[in-house]
Amino acid sequence: MPLNALCRREGLIIGGHISVSLVGFALDAVLLTTSLSSGLSAPVARLISLFWAMQATFVLNGLFVFRRLSLKGLPIQWARYTACNGAGNLINYLLFVWLAASKAPVISNHYVALCLGAFTAWTINYSGSRLWAFRRRTSEPSASILHGDEQVAELPRL
Repeated sequence: MPLNALCRREGLIIGGHISVSLVGFALDAVLLTTSLSSGLSAPVARLISLFWAMQATFVLNGLFVFRRLSLKGLPIQWARYTACNGAGNLINYLLFVWLAASKAPVISNHYVALCLGAFTAWTINYSGSRLWAFRRRTSEPSASILHGDEQVAELPRL
């Protein structure tokens, strides 16, 4: 495949991942607000909202962005996705705390630290999802949604 076609394909995948990330962020915010309004503590509310946002983005990324979600590979894909996104989220949090506490000009601003942490996490999450959680194995035929061993629907490839 020519380089420009590969770059276009990767750009479409990145765009899809960004879209799913924004959906996940919106769901996270709604669940966090709802959980806090119901009287849960902030740490518990954050764990609940983050957990469900990660589940939603797992399904959306697996089905529509990477087109690799299958019942046969579901447990390992979920574990890999959760591991790489959990690592990204942990680094996001730690980077935010470190930058905010640094008192350095500009980067210690809470919003700058938030943006830098979020971008770093997104990069880790995308890379982990693309290269590990939803990677294509050479023995797999094509992108499809599988139901057991029976193929249900063939998805067009990007």
